[in-house]
Amino acid sequence: MNDLKKTLRKYKWYQTLGSIKYRIKTERRKQNASSRKIEALRNSKNGKRCFIVGNGPSLSIDDLEMIKEDDCFAVNRIYKIFNQTTWRPTFYFSQDEKVLEEIKDDIHSLFDECEGVFLNSSIYNHFKEIKRDNLYFMYVDYEDSYPELPNFSFDASKKIYEGFTVAYACIQMAVYMGYSEIYIIGTDHNYNNQRLGDGTVVYDKTVLNYMPGLEGNTWYPPQLVKTTLAYRKSREVCEKNGVVIRNATRGGKLEEFERVDFDSLF
Repeated sequence: MNDLKKTLRKYKWYQTLGSIKYRIKTERRKQNASSRKIEALRNSKNGKRCFIVGNGPSLSIDDLEMIKEDDCFAVNRIYKIFNQTTWRPTFYFSQDEKVLEEIKDDIHSLFDECEGVFLNSSIYNHFKEIKRDNLYFMYVDYEDSYPELPNFSFDASKKIYEGFTVAYACIQMAVYMGYSEIYIIGTDHNYNNQRLGDGTVVYDKTVLNYMPGLEGNTWYPPQLVKTTLAYRKSREVCEKNGVVIRNATRGGKLEEFERVDFDSLF
């Protein structure tokens, strides 16, 4: 009987090991396939300008209509206001795993709306059955270098670095694609709750987090101190590489980029 138990335990151990090896192989195949797809985007937008659209309360439907002829990156729950505008983003990004779990059933409609849909590879299993050429899985490196500036990926086909905002992923991808001008709108850089550098959470109930219609759960207090460092790194990288990056948000508290009047861009 003891020999039988040992044999069964050994068999289960081999089964577990085999399952782990299979998952690793599957993950590598998936990552390699998506890496090759993203690699094809390198410098594909050379010389063009783009807008990175945040979901903050400063965003307006009128402003979206103004940029509908431009290439645009947009994020998370932006699809909730599609019924109010003819504007559609060129590229859609979602990175936060909690947000993706919440909206995963809504994302399917975006494949027919956007040139590219970029999702965190960590939720691959929710979309592995979808065979769409415009679905990309980006590998997110969660390295936290605070209080130093974060890393910036110059090869988005391999990885995207964490910046505690999905906008940082958009900026890294925009640089990889070769855009020469990047304008940020709808990024108020201000929330009614946020985690400070020492871990303290502060609240201000007078602050709106999102544009009306784009409300949703804020699963973790935003870490604006770390996000600010990511924007600072973005500015430094763009300046060194001849890429114009400006903040065209109407108001808000994002001051890491030189401001430009949104209306002057048209």
